[in-house]
Amino acid sequence: MKGNSAKGSNLPLLSLIFLLHFVVFKLTATSGEPNVQYIRKEVEWGKPINLESFGCPHIEFSVRNREMSYVSVGTADFTRMVPIARTNIRSVEVDNLNGVATVYGNTSMNMQPTQNTRNIEKKKGTTFPGSNSTMYLLYREPSTGVGVYFLDALSRQNHDSIVIAIPKPESPATPQISLLPLLPPPSTSMPTTLAPNKSKEGQPISPELFARYIALQKEREALDISNPEAVTEFNIHAATYHEALKKARAAQQK
Repeated sequence: MKGNSAKGSNLPLLSLIFLLHFVVFKLTATSGEPNVQYIRKEVEWGKPINLESFGCPHIEFSVRNREMSYVSVGTADFTRMVPIARTNIRSVEVDNLNGVATVYGNTSMNMQPTQNTRNIEKKKGTTFPGSNSTMYLLYREPSTGVGVYFLDALSRQNHDSIVIAIPKPESPATPQISLLPLLPPPSTSMPTTLAPNKSKEGQPISPELFARYIALQKEREALDISNPEAVTEFNIHAATYHEALKKARAAQQK
């Protein structure tokens, strides 16, 4: 009975520890970005992966070491090659009398990718979408925005889980077509009024032009300026009307 009682007394403590862990996890980890595609991948320790497969330039990334508080990573950038000189020594001749040593060999120059090794602390974690695991940013490729995260989750022996975050391409914006300028000059987004279809004496030039003017006024009031096709069609009608109005006024002046 005492053993059962002691075992039962640990349940509240375990529940409290679990609750504290849940609260801390929620406070320190944020959710993934909605416009990003996340790809989980298991990688072998020290084995590089080519980020070119995920839309990046030719850059190889590897997880070299993992500790409780940090992750050691390495990158090899094949878009930034640097010359490395190497000497193959064939023999060494020592002059004991003069205290001089002469080295004989061949020197060669090879181009190698720029390599970098860094220790990344596990800070500002992000929740891997669809799970309770936390991932930490290890590397961000500047030209594409592709990110590589370390996923703090169970993996196979001698392997680690990483996440490739690929930004989704933005949908092309609908081109905005401005309304054709009308007389008198309208605002940039919507004309204030159409030019009155009248002569200098204030009388209508023709019943036909006046009817077209009234129809254009109604078309403008019902126009959806967010619809490029509708705006283009209205501009054609307005241009045709103003061309006819210009000719009629010119004839009236004669």
